[in-house]
Amino acid sequence: MGLADIRAADFQPDPATVQRFETGFRYPQSGWTVIHIEGDPYQRGIQHGRLLAPEIAGFIRAIASSAKSDAAEETWRLTRSFVNAMFLRRFSEEQLQEMQGIADGAAAAGAQFAGHPLDLVDIVAINTTTEMESIDVAMSATPDGLEEFRSAELAKPQLRPIRRQGEHCCAF
Repeated sequence: MGLADIRAADFQPDPATVQRFETGFRYPQSGWTVIHIEGDPYQRGIQHGRLLAPEIAGFIRAIASSAKSDAAEETWRLTRSFVNAMFLRRFSEEQLQEMQGIADGAAAAGAQFAGHPLDLVDIVAINTTTEMESIDVAMSATPDGLEEFRSAELAKPQLRPIRRQGEHCCAF
């Protein structure tokens, strides 16, 4: 255990900076927001949504305006449709309960986008941003089911993943 670990373990937040909701709480520490939530999936979600509502709504605004800031509402509407069709029904019941809680908690705290309170699809969308950003690469490397029907002359050329400058895996 290093000195930084000991200092972090001994950290006591200024009580004036601690925000609470039910058994959850948040406070700033060294430029980060520390959040503690507990309970069943939905209760964890409610606490998460209530405590981080401004950040959740801000993240949605950032994603929606990243392509064209003057078309943010249309971009988000299309994102929601895509997420609803491709991702929503692939989550476990526990994950969906927690995300529903986040949506309900954030909406109860006033979080909204384009005049509408946040909902489950919004929360699923922000939880699948990595998948959406890499879907072109994934699709170019995924068989389409017609490989055995193509003759050698008509074979689909092997698609190579498109890498944008500066992109790299962030898992390591």
